[in-house]
Amino acid sequence: MVAPFFDRVLPKERRFVDASLNRHLMALAVGSGKHFPSALGKLRPYLSPYQGESASVHPIKRSGAPESFLHQVLELLWLIFGPTGGSSYDMGELLDRFLKASSEIEVDRRYQSPEQRTIRY
Repeated sequence: MVAPFFDRVLPKERRFVDASLNRHLMALAVGSGKHFPSALGKLRPYLSPYQGESASVHPIKRSGAPESFLHQVLELLWLIFGPTGGSSYDMGELLDRFLKASSEIEVDRRYQSPEQRTIRY
């Protein structure tokens, strides 16, 4: 139901992509349940790296996506934080969940980069 909206209504020009939409797009993606990988594929062009504003990953934290779709969630985090971007207060907990789900993830650069930037409380 959402795919037609993104195909027909939402403008695809880069100037309309804004990081303030990330939280809503994350919630939409993880809310799609088992369709998360295809939802992420559809929403990918609309995600933008956070630039200094408060970065929230709360929709991901509340979901079961980190355990069910480990690599896709890492891709999502890479899209919104990139190799040198910021972090989130919830990032440490998410990284711990990734590692618990698959110890092999520790060698993935998409895991290592946020791990190095994360301050744990």
